[in-house]
Amino acid sequence: MGRRFVVYALGCPDRSFDENWLCALFRARARADADSYHFLLRTRLSPEKTSQAHFLICRAQLSLELF
Repeated sequence: MGRRFVVYALGCPDRSFDENWLCALFRARARADADSYHFLLRTRLSPEKTSQAHFLICRAQLSLELF
């Protein structure tokens, strides 16, 4: 992304913009909303970084589903 993700401490009642963006990506992918998913990726990442991010998002979501 070219900059650090802002992630608030566990237990904080607020969420950062980055946390909300990531949650929106997970929700779009979970409901198979490809248009929203690709839009969200393109709003924050360069075309070169989207495939890397997609791979990481898929891995993270799969790992989270195992819990």
